[in-house]
Amino acid sequence: MNILRQRYLPALVFVVVAFAGLIFTFTAHDLRERATASRFARMADLVAYQIVDLLSSHTALLRATVSYFEASDGRISTDDFGEFVKGLNLTTEYAGVHGMGFAQLTRAEDVPALNDELRRVYGPGVVVFPPIAAELGTPIVLLEPQDARNREALGYDMFSEAHRRAAMERALATNRMSASAPVQLVQEITSDKQQGFLIYAPVRVGGSVVGFIYAPYRATDLHRAALRGLEDLPVRVRTVDTSAPDLPLYEMPVADGKQPSRATTRDITIADRTWRVEVAATPAFDQPTNDLPTVIIGVLAALLALASSSLARLYQRHVDALQQSAELANEVAEQRELLAHEMRHRIKNHIARFQAIVRFTRRNVSDMDEFFTVLNARLMAMGKAQDLITQNAGQFADLKQLVTAELGQISEGADGAASVLGPGVQLNARQSQAMALVIHELTTNAMKYGSSAQGGLSIGVTWSLHDQDGQQRVRLAWRERGDTPTEARTGQGFGTELIDTLVEGDLDGTVDRRFTSEGLAVDLDFALDQATAA
Repeated sequence: MNILRQRYLPALVFVVVAFAGLIFTFTAHDLRERATASRFARMADLVAYQIVDLLSSHTALLRATVSYFEASDGRISTDDFGEFVKGLNLTTEYAGVHGMGFAQLTRAEDVPALNDELRRVYGPGVVVFPPIAAELGTPIVLLEPQDARNREALGYDMFSEAHRRAAMERALATNRMSASAPVQLVQEITSDKQQGFLIYAPVRVGGSVVGFIYAPYRATDLHRAALRGLEDLPVRVRTVDTSAPDLPLYEMPVADGKQPSRATTRDITIADRTWRVEVAATPAFDQPTNDLPTVIIGVLAALLALASSSLARLYQRHVDALQQSAELANEVAEQRELLAHEMRHRIKNHIARFQAIVRFTRRNVSDMDEFFTVLNARLMAMGKAQDLITQNAGQFADLKQLVTAELGQISEGADGAASVLGPGVQLNARQSQAMALVIHELTTNAMKYGSSAQGGLSIGVTWSLHDQDGQQRVRLAWRERGDTPTEARTGQGFGTELIDTLVEGDLDGTVDRRFTSEGLAVDLDFALDQATAA
């Protein structure tokens, strides 16, 4: 069995480490995918918000115009309305709207008199069209600004077209603004035609509806105005009215004809109508560099598996040599078995600790950059402790050297100072690794939350030895001070959770933390298992 175990050990180590690396790689990929999906969702939300926000300002403008009409009892002259609209600065302050007008509710028998008034105000060519065939019509009698496009619409009976009529009837029934389904505006007199729509607001004088204040929109112009400043977003936008999905109000051109890697929709309400904003990613969204962290982790995992397999192979050869020596002396054989057992125990401990740190770090970071930064710092802290253990034949590490190494980043800062005082204490390998991570987390939190104190951050670490029930223990005190009190940090963060786990688990001790008028105070008390006081 020993021969078989030794023969297949490199392969087994490779499989185990490769499997762990595969888990880490898929975890990194999952984190990146979630971050990418969240970023794309935020882009879609921003696009929808921009459209809603712009039209909200336009509907507020329609309400103000209705109030202006109703306050004047509907007696508004062409010149007065022109001055009012001019003061609104439609072209600069309300980009996307093509004008502001008034459609007068008119009976068929009143059309001749209205035609006379239209000719008098606008010239001989302006009359009601098409002829009002029903009992009521809503010809346009006011429309500003009076450019070439808008002049074409003067006199147009909007009740004569089904979508416009349906919107106005809905506005009358609900007494709210109502938008029409997609239509072609009467103003479309050039070859550059766009899909359009209108928003109507009923005007009441003396309790009766006398007409509608309305705004005509060229949908493409409206979207270009709403999405101004978002041109660099790597997305393609298409907007449809849900009642007419085959007549897009706006659609960005597709450059390459490829299917998007991801797409989503946002339903928005525009004056009692539902629009669906379809947002799709462009090729620029999925840059190859987005997968770089995952690739790096995968490569590192593969290299780690190969290195572990090589180390296992070397270990196997070493065991073979020990087995040959065991035939000469039982003492050598026993020593070899102890060495093998210790090595396996330490490898398992290191792997377990590394997995725990990676798992906990993943739960408490927002992106891959923070994941690598925090994980690297914690591994470096473990590396420093390992260096100290290695200097002492792989058995012990000096507590003062370990604390000083971690506090170096405070002492080297221009606004920080650290002091370390205590008797000589040696910690075994397990305690050294745990204490290194504890001091690292305390130092990191101190620099993060305590360095804002005026005059700089000051940290003092002291410890002493005492006996309890015949067992020698270490009592370590961590004190943060500054010219101004450090504000208490509330909540149970990962650093606090990690410290509690390490002290109570690996050190078999207790933690007491409190906030004083000077700053944070942390007291640790733990037993010395295999360490000795110098």
